[in-house]
Amino acid sequence: MYQFIVNPHAGRGKGITSWQQVESVLKQTDVMYDVKFTKEKGEAIHLAKTATDQNQWTAVVAVGGDGTVHEVANGLYKSNVPLGYVPAGTGNDFAREWSIPFDPIQAWQRIAQHEVKQSDIILADNRVVLCYISAGFDGYVSRLVDASNWKKGLGKASYFFGALLSLKSFQPYTLELQLDENDYRFENVWLVTMSNAKSLGGGMMITPHANPTDGLIDLCIVHKLTKIDFLRVFPKVYAGKHVDHPAVTFLQGKQATVKTEPKMWAFADGEEVGNQTISLEIIPNGIFLL
Repeated sequence: MYQFIVNPHAGRGKGITSWQQVESVLKQTDVMYDVKFTKEKGEAIHLAKTATDQNQWTAVVAVGGDGTVHEVANGLYKSNVPLGYVPAGTGNDFAREWSIPFDPIQAWQRIAQHEVKQSDIILADNRVVLCYISAGFDGYVSRLVDASNWKKGLGKASYFFGALLSLKSFQPYTLELQLDENDYRFENVWLVTMSNAKSLGGGMMITPHANPTDGLIDLCIVHKLTKIDFLRVFPKVYAGKHVDHPAVTFLQGKQATVKTEPKMWAFADGEEVGNQTISLEIIPNGIFLL
């Protein structure tokens, strides 16, 4: 029996239409299931945790975007219940990392095969992170866009428009990083990303060498750039062609503490997590995945 947790508003309504397609197949094939619809942020964590306490589910399946699967994973952490995922958001970076089909029916068919895998997770101040945590310019843009009155009208172009506006006011920062036994200090930082996956923001290959099963956190630090240089480098991230740029530093480790001055807002799997110092570690094989 499967527990589905659906964010009906994900992907501008794609969450509910994807669920309707999957539900049609479930009924045709007499699959036993229950479905819960989320109404507010954070609710999927509670719903998934409740499902693990009931000890009756073959899997808990998230239907929504990266934020939805992020919450469900947090609810499933430390349980043996596998996570299934039907991607229905705008970014879908977790699905991209694990080659989960974007087609809802194909995604369900993969789940139904019940081939259980294990994925590393990043644990950041007791929060499960599937793909990445980032702080800097991308978070600055995201906060500007989310607070705007033009986000809905511009759709996917809203981030690009927000980035152009943010260039005028964003000020690079100082990064103090403790990674395993090593201490680093970076000046004039535009962005730091701590990743368990290759992409963020819907396919931007920020850490193209990351592997969610290697037991390591991949860090990317973009620093010492003028605004004009940043504009030149940033588009290269989509194809992962920024890796050889002298202003981009890559590091790997198992534990990290990240402090920015001034404080930068951080986002985990696209969800805002605050502007405090972040302590994180990799948890090998931290979650079961279908």
